[in-house]
Amino acid sequence: MKGRITFTKYRDETVVLDGNGIGLNYTDSLVSIGTTSLRVDFITLSGITIQNSTATAINVRGNYNQLEKLKIVNSHARAVDFEGSTYSSLANSDVTNNVRCNENGKRRCNNRPTWPVTIGISKSKYIKIASNKIYRNWGEGVSSWRGSFQSKIVGNTIFDNWSVNVYLDHADSTVVENNFIYETESSYIDQNSPQRQLLANGIAIADEVYAGYGCDANNNSIRNNIVINARRGISFYNYQTACGSGLKNTLVENNTIVNSWEPAVRINAGTHRATVFRNNIFFARSAVAILYFESPGDIRFTNNLFFSPSSLAGQFTWNGVAYSNLTSWQANSPTYLTGNLWVNPLFASQNSYLPTGYRILLNSRAIDAGVTGTTVDFWGARRPIDGNGDGIAKSDIGAHEYKP
Repeated sequence: MKGRITFTKYRDETVVLDGNGIGLNYTDSLVSIGTTSLRVDFITLSGITIQNSTATAINVRGNYNQLEKLKIVNSHARAVDFEGSTYSSLANSDVTNNVRCNENGKRRCNNRPTWPVTIGISKSKYIKIASNKIYRNWGEGVSSWRGSFQSKIVGNTIFDNWSVNVYLDHADSTVVENNFIYETESSYIDQNSPQRQLLANGIAIADEVYAGYGCDANNNSIRNNIVINARRGISFYNYQTACGSGLKNTLVENNTIVNSWEPAVRINAGTHRATVFRNNIFFARSAVAILYFESPGDIRFTNNLFFSPSSLAGQFTWNGVAYSNLTSWQANSPTYLTGNLWVNPLFASQNSYLPTGYRILLNSRAIDAGVTGTTVDFWGARRPIDGNGDGIAKSDIGAHEYKP
């Protein structure tokens, strides 16, 4: 029978593991829970600061391991790397200024012009990343990649990371839920700038090219997230056409996407099938289009709310055709678009860097305008409830379920 071993501080003491001056190879870590050849299970690491690692801060190579209440800062490479792990987790931790091998975009990680992720989940199953603050790192915020299965990225505050804040790359059956994701840049960084990744995407899906991996992204759910001020709110990149990469059996529901610097939703051409966007709010930045789909395939938009303070000739691009308004877009794609609205959702404070700014107000048309979807909202309140007093409980559109 296996027992759990916990490493934590004693009473009110402060414990700091400082890697300053400790030479490590790039693939090593200051703290290793198991190795590739020797797996270690049932370890808890709690209440410790891990700083200045000259490689990765923590490698997890085993099962049922728990990282909690940590401060992880100033690592040369990753903050945490789960590889070949199952039922392990990172929770209630503060993760900042890691992946310094890419500091200021210098792209000098492992002697190659690239960068690693901050929190990496690879070749793993049932990993949970929950209730953390992951911010101002020089790598992608959280990445479930290379065939990971049933990861849960839930309830985190994730902001100002490099390139993308949450990345599903070859991920299968992963849930991205109840996260507050934002960027604090005050001006647009052009795609041609070497610093373009400073303005990160919110949530992205792809199948990048790795030896031994095909087009694995499938069955993913993105729900109840609030994404503010990102380059794009939700996006798909097609790196592999031969194996049929695309949004497959993907559910995007009850998210609130506001003030993206590029289209709130940008989807490259791909083998898209059985994918639904429902009950989302997409609020565009002035003079920026809301949506760009190169070729939609079998993707359906149901009961979403769109709004922009600007009139644009290409507000919606769908299968290569630009539409200036929702009415004309829906009229020309009736099979794929039903029940969508164009109206100001009436946020409490739409320029806020607090999630409460994106609660909907009493007279919002988003109230009771959704279809059956999630059973709770961003704050954990029950869905659906009767928000407009007509005696019928219906879901609201967006991350907030209004309660009168």
